Amino acid sequence: MLSIHPPPPTGPYGIIRQFDVLVDGKRLDPHSPLSKRRLALDIWLPVHQNLQLVPYDERAIRFWKEADFWSENQKIELDDQLLQFGEYLSPGKSMANATESLPVVIFSHGFGAWASFYSYIIEEIVSHGIVVVGINHTYNAGIAEFPDQIIYGRMTHFHLFKSKYAHEEQITWLQDLESVIEKIKTSNDVPYNLMNANQVVVMGQSFGGSTAIHACCKIPDLKGCIDLDGALFGHKELFRTLSPLLILLGGDSIKSMKDKEAINDLADKLGITIDQANDFKECYFDRLDHITENNSNICKIILDGADHMAFTDFIFLSKSQLFSKAPIGTKDRNLILLDIRKCVMNFLKPLIF
Repeated sequence: MLSIHPPPPTGPYGIIRQFDVLVDGKRLDPHSPLSKRRLALDIWLPVHQNLQLVPYDERAIRFWKEADFWSENQKIELDDQLLQFGEYLSPGKSMANATESLPVVIFSHGFGAWASFYSYIIEEIVSHGIVVVGINHTYNAGIAEFPDQIIYGRMTHFHLFKSKYAHEEQITWLQDLESVIEKIKTSNDVPYNLMNANQVVVMGQSFGGSTAIHACCKIPDLKGCIDLDGALFGHKELFRTLSPLLILLGGDSIKSMKDKEAINDLADKLGITIDQANDFKECYFDRLDHITENNSNICKIILDGADHMAFTDFIFLSKSQLFSKAPIGTKDRNLILLDIRKCVMNFLKPLIF
């Protein structure tokens, strides 16, 4: 029985999911310098078919179980819950009813996560007629699967607190976004030929949200960008947005960053110093405040009751949370996710419809 699932998506479209591998022949992988950069992509497409509540994708379940994101206690808790977890997809994989020239959201996951970690948000977006291309950032995704190998994330969250590493990785993730955009612009292959290269929005959570902010400031001709509870990593620099930007933050995330005990807990969980945890606090507050000052192109919303993991499917699968000992949020979980969905769609619709 699928007793754990989000409310159904609200749009009129059905959803199918496909997988692809993108090879960027123009650059080597900084984590594997003898190889070209390869990206495993999850692609969700809107179709004129009915949605069904189906078991959480077996591949996604394997991702959850095998990724090095969880503690042993969390893995035990997840094993039972994953068997009860459902998602919304259309039967079959046919694209016969797909519509050409569809708007696109390119999604960048958080550090150590992966694209299908966000199905409840992504499926809502796709149900309104928007393609979502989820990038699994190789060697930083918890797990990325290719036809010839599975690559597990090599880096720990500790690396994010080394400014040089965070800046270099931010450049790599930004280049990954540019590779996908170039593919959409130039490819005549299915499903890229269904995507409108003039209607692209970049969206991400956590470190992927930081990537979305960088994209908003450095990639021209985007329709907009969305940061889901992401601090702003990379070198300090002057940010000027080129397109509309939504910064959607969790109220409980903010509380945890202001609480001294929570900062100590963050340092303990991630194996970092108190000074490094406070540097992260500076990324979360001071730098985000800096880019929003006197910038009418940016909308910042703080959602009461939402914590860092409320923007992921983890909101359904555990009472644990990454940055605090407190229960996950102060609101009913469905109310939190409905608030997140509503904010995202209210921002997207005027940009691309």
